[in-house]
This record gives sequence, C-alpha cells and structure tokens, in this order.
Amino acid sequence: MSSHGAVKKSFSLSELAQSISAQLEKTYRSSYWIRAEVSKLNHYPQSGHCYPQLVEKKDGKIIADLRGFILKSIYERTRKTFEEVTGKALGDGMQILFRCKVGYHPVYGLSLNILEIEPAYTLGEMARLRTEAIARLKRENLFALNKTQHLALLPRKIAVISVETSKGYRDFAETIANSPFSKAIEIRLYNALLQGDAAVDSIRDALKRIEQTDFEYNAVAIIRGGGGETGLDCYDTYRLARDICTFPAPVLTGIGHATNLTVVEQVAFKNLITPTDLAQFIMGHFADFTVRIAQAERSLKIFRKGWFELKIRELNGLRSELIQVAGNRTHIENRKLISIAGQLKSGISEILEAEKARTRYRIPVTLNQKIYARLSKCGNHMEALQRSTALASREQLKASKAELQHFSEKIRILDPANTLKRGFSITEKNGAVITDASQLKSGDQIETTFARGKVKSKIEEK
Repeated sequence: MSSHGAVKKSFSLSELAQSISAQLEKTYRSSYWIRAEVSKLNHYPQSGHCYPQLVEKKDGKIIADLRGFILKSIYERTRKTFEEVTGKALGDGMQILFRCKVGYHPVYGLSLNILEIEPAYTLGEMARLRTEAIARLKRENLFALNKTQHLALLPRKIAVISVETSKGYRDFAETIANSPFSKAIEIRLYNALLQGDAAVDSIRDALKRIEQTDFEYNAVAIIRGGGGETGLDCYDTYRLARDICTFPAPVLTGIGHATNLTVVEQVAFKNLITPTDLAQFIMGHFADFTVRIAQAERSLKIFRKGWFELKIRELNGLRSELIQVAGNRTHIENRKLISIAGQLKSGISEILEAEKARTRYRIPVTLNQKIYARLSKCGNHMEALQRSTALASREQLKASKAELQHFSEKIRILDPANTLKRGFSITEKNGAVITDASQLKSGDQIETTFARGKVKSKIEEK
C-alpha cells in the first residue's frame, strides 16, 4: 500500500487547544508585571467584567496587541484605587502597569488575566507627559505668550467655552447676572466637551470658531465645574495648550480644582479656581473702575473748589490792577486826543482853503471840456444815424417797389378778362357761375360771357 493510502495521525481542535493551554500553564506559572496602553477599555456594566484591548506602539505603529480580562470584583477594587491615586478614571489611551497571568481558553483564545493595576505608574506617565508638554512649549517660546495679551480695562465681551447644562457655567452666568454690572457684560456660550479623550478636539474646535467669528471678544473663558479632580488629563495635552498660548486674546480658566495645576491653567492669561471666582475676577475690573471714577470725582471736586478760590483771588487782584492802569491810560490818551484834535482842526482848515482855490479854477475848465466832448460825440452819432437811415430808406423803397410790381403782374395774370382772351368763357345761370354740367337741366336760361360780348342761351336737351 502506498504512503498516500496510510492512515495519518490527527488531533481534534479541542485537543490542540487543551495542549496549548497546558503548555502555557506549565511555562507561565507565575504572574508578570506588564507595561501597555489601553486602546479600548471594553467594560460591560451588566456583567461587571472588563476586557481591555492592550497594545504596544513604536513610532506610532502597533507592534503588539493582546486581549486582557479583569474579573468584576478585581475591576471594581482596581478602578476605585486608580481614581483615588491618579485623580482620573481608567479609560482609553492610558499607559498602565499591571500584574497578570497568561491564560488560554479553547474558545476565547489567549488572554492576560489582570490581577491588579499600579496607579503610580500611570500617574508617573501623566506627570511625564505634562512635563514634556511644558518643556516643549518653553523651547518654542510659547509658554508665556498668552500672558502677554492685553486684557481690556472693562472686559465687556466674553466668549465662554463650556456646557450649557453644567453647574460651573450656571454658577458663572448667575454670578454675573446678579451683579450690578450685568448689563455691561455680554457673554456668548460655545458648547464643548470638558473632560475625556474627546474634550481636547472639542475645546480646540470651539477656540477655532471663536477666532474665526467677526465678533471681537475681550477674553475667552474656559469653564468647568462640579467635576472634582477627575478627567483633567485633557488639559495637560500639548496640542490644546499650544492653541491657548497662541490665541489672539486673553484666555481665562476656571475648571474647578485647586491643586496640581494643569498645563492649560499654567499657560492661560489668568487662572481662577472656580467659575464663580472667574466671574468675580471679571466683575472686579468694573468694580475697580467704579472706585477709580469715584476717587477721581472726589479729587476733581476738591481740586475744583481750591482752583476756583485761587482764581477768584487772582482775578480780584487783576481787576484792581486793571482799574488803575486803565485810569492812567485813559488820562494819557485823552490828552493825546485833545492835542491831535487841535492839530487836525488846523490842518483841515488849511486843506479846505487850498482845495477851494483849486476848485474855483479847475471845475469850470473841466466842465467845459466834458460838455464839448459830449456834444462832439453826440454830433458824430447823429451824422452816422442820418446816413444809415437814408441808406435803409432807399433799400426799403426799392424792395417795396419790386414787391408791388410782382403783385401787379400776378393781378394782371389772374384778371378774368385776360383769361377770357385766351379762349375761355364764363357761363352763368341766374347770376351764379356754372362750373359743372350737372347744375343745368332742360329749359334753363344761361348767359355766356366771352372776351368780347355776351350770349344768352336756352338748354334744350341734355
């Protein structure tokens, strides 16, 4: 029998799976501390169990990918401890250090059964990322850039990045609404997620929308309240912090915690602990301005009172001096005027006498010259007018004569006698001229006029 026909030894799939499981248990008897990133937590509230997907990346690429398993009781204990130490909930994208045993299930395959998670490692990773973000911002000379922005003396227009239903936003809005300056402050809400992995992109998108609007804001406020110390890791990311550093207006933060300032809080123009503190900071500018105005008003009143008293004394002194100087000056000027009046009177008399002498001689001569010139001009004008009138009369008579001859010729041509001489005749009945044969009937008496003589006729037949 050929080798192809020989019975081959085989194993069932379950036998192979059990063999693999036994071999793994034999090889990996102990538990091991493993570093990995949680790409997906996969917690199921109904069963309480957790099936995290664990990966390792290098240069942005996944080089290892295994599934984990956390029993409900272990997960609840681990989750609580993790949040107490790190200040944030266990979630996607976190770097964790965990102790596990390698297990293999014939149906579910290879898995890492997690027994505990060391929160200090994650806390260290968070601190490392925070430190790296701060160092990078300082290397790029961006860390303190937003602090160089100018906050208006009266910040009247505020863009708020928050959630309308959040307690922090309500506290902020109510504090301003209940203040004496509520009508002077305008706030506009830009909704965004404030915690979790999606918060970074959501807040960055709100900043972009604010920057692109035509409305000019005096400041931007990022408000988060009621969240405690958890969910703040998004405020340590380099990307969000960089956008705040380079934002073209002051960024104010009130994200509701007092310790371990996030990178965003450190680079912001001003950081306040709570949204209420942030609202009071804004209103403080208006209160300070009101105080300054009141102080200036009081100072002005005091200054004005003293200034007026001083000026009154100065004016009284000037008045006395002016009266004295005016009196002396008036006396001097009066004497000058009397002297000038005498000189003027004498000079005018001399001028009048001289002018009278010149007038007696010059007026008759000048008058005779003007009369002679005027008469000469009128004579020349009369002669010219006489010549032009005679010429115009001759031309007019000539034209009238030609026109009379023309009308005479027309009358001569139109004279009925001349028409009759050319062979025409005029027929009349009862003195009326007949121009149409239809006007006559048999028996009518007619009279025909020729160039020489007349004939009477009777119509016999038509």
